[in-house]
Amino acid sequence: MFSNRASSTEIVLAARFDVLRGALLNEAGADVLDQPLAMWSLPTDRHLPRALMASTVRQLLDTPFAVLADTPSVGERKLAGLMAVLSRVLTHPSSAGVDGLLANGPLADGRAQSHMSGAGSDRNSADGSRHRTRGNQQPATRGKAAKQSAADRGSQIKNTHNGHAPNGHGHNGNVAVESAPPVANVDEDAVSEIIWSQCCAAILRAGLERETLGRLVVSLSDLPRVCWSTPLETYCRMPLAKVRQMRTHGRKRVQAIIETFRRVHLLLGDAAQAGHLAVRLLPQRIARAEAWAIAVHRLPGVNGSGSIGGSLINAEQLQRHFVSPLLEQLEHDVGSPTAELAVARLGMQAEPLSIAQLAERHDMTRARVYQLLADCGESLAVRWPEGSLVAAALSRRLADRSTPEAAELFCRVQEIFFPER
Repeated sequence: MFSNRASSTEIVLAARFDVLRGALLNEAGADVLDQPLAMWSLPTDRHLPRALMASTVRQLLDTPFAVLADTPSVGERKLAGLMAVLSRVLTHPSSAGVDGLLANGPLADGRAQSHMSGAGSDRNSADGSRHRTRGNQQPATRGKAAKQSAADRGSQIKNTHNGHAPNGHGHNGNVAVESAPPVANVDEDAVSEIIWSQCCAAILRAGLERETLGRLVVSLSDLPRVCWSTPLETYCRMPLAKVRQMRTHGRKRVQAIIETFRRVHLLLGDAAQAGHLAVRLLPQRIARAEAWAIAVHRLPGVNGSGSIGGSLINAEQLQRHFVSPLLEQLEHDVGSPTAELAVARLGMQAEPLSIAQLAERHDMTRARVYQLLADCGESLAVRWPEGSLVAAALSRRLADRSTPEAAELFCRVQEIFFPER
């Protein structure tokens, strides 16, 4: 009961509390009610009743509003903050935290435009044709989006094979190709502890905690090099508030970490429920290159009579289905200048240039050219740790399945992207 001195604001807040209390007790499960209210707070929240934030949702709902209002240092503004957080609990319960944010925030398009691919969804043939294995994908829609995006960008790297868009052939189809329009990243201030905990739990359930940030981040340029090899488990078992307080973890770095965890969670979906299957994530462009390399490895080789079954892999096929996706990934991660050096060194558009010629053309020292070309191998080793093994197997297959021009091009590819360490 309120005293005669209760303000109209207090009466309105009491009525709102009763409505929220009834809705939460009827709709929320124990996994929500037994969580501390602080799990739904955001860094941008102001005037929160700190004395009440450690209480569980159930404890707060079981407390009469008059008692909450009599809590020391809790006035009308903090009670209004309390109602705002309780409303968030009702809108984004723990079991659907990320999906709720997707439906109500800047992530609405993220589910269909992930930069990562779940391996094994579509198999590519060596000539770029695709064989469906699962899912209800719409390749015609994806192909149209990919061609439109390639035309809009007009990048030198995208047109290194006689004007054809490399991403129009042989891409992996588990989710939309990465050349779709860019996805707006989530604002890190809009992510609460409960949403963060759901992302971390999904990664742990899928056994992906040993994957590195550099392998899964949207772009390596979003992270300093010291974080490229940091495993996800570094952050999986700590609250988001602690991540935000870590030394050297400014807003940009925390944003990249949250965005990586969020996209992995979206791509996993309910995959963890298939207990007999494992999940493997890798960037979409690299998935295309790897799928083509595997398809080449399955081609028939030299038969007993000494002849080769099928046609030879030529330089244009190698360039389109293997080299161009790697160059696109390189440009995305370390920038156009380094990718352009790689193009010139590979001889993708003309005769390959020497280090001295590259240094003179770009007004650099030779040491600087070597340093930038070394970035190609370093970034790809982070993005695709298995790449050197795939390249070695592909090299053995191309020895009897490719034209001399293709074999020569692949030697240069190995020198730049898969150097011996």
